[in-house]
Amino acid sequence: MRTSFFKYIKKRNYQLVKNISIRFKDIPRRNTSGYAFSTADIIFLNKEIFLLPHNKPIMHISQSSEIVPGAQDKYKLSYFSIQQNILEIKATRNTFNITFTLNFENKDFALLSVDRNL
Repeated sequence: MRTSFFKYIKKRNYQLVKNISIRFKDIPRRNTSGYAFSTADIIFLNKEIFLLPHNKPIMHISQSSEIVPGAQDKYKLSYFSIQQNILEIKATRNTFNITFTLNFENKDFALLSVDRNL
């Protein structure tokens, strides 16, 4: 699955940030195993966000309905905010809401550039 994802983004203009600390809120009890990780690589591609946890499916967060090859978990972006080095994302998947908190502290990345693209 990851191979098809990397083929999809290969010649596109994306930004990769490695080993970002992640916290989750509002996870339904029946789905907790899918969120059993605390770091992931993050890819920003146009108005799309991809979380690439190690040994877990790729998560796709976006307002579009586009299906991206290799991204197994699709979330509809409903809200995001940037404060200091923290990106908080509120999204919906099927019938539940979830909040992703991504910590970019000590990363050489202009987080405010994300604000212009989402």
